[in-house]
Amino acid sequence: MKGGKKLTELGGAFDGDALAMVKAVDADMLVEMTYTDIKTGEPATSHIRAALKRGMHVTTTNKGPLALFYHELSKLAKNTRRSSFSKER
Repeated sequence: MKGGKKLTELGGAFDGDALAMVKAVDADMLVEMTYTDIKTGEPATSHIRAALKRGMHVTTTNKGPLALFYHELSKLAKNTRRSSFSKER
């Protein structure tokens, strides 16, 4: 986290709600590694969307959100001037 703070310093104890944490932290980047439901891309897709909307860079280990929502997430990244996604790999 920015400033070297701990998760417990977010104004209370971290209760396990990763999406709320993404929306609350003052960070430059999200490294997303949650499980992903193959049909919905969740919860990873929501984490990525929230981070991009807050102007964070995103790195993910999940293929699901990109396979299901590549165009939407790429557009969000471009609109917030974050690095665009690449299909090449």
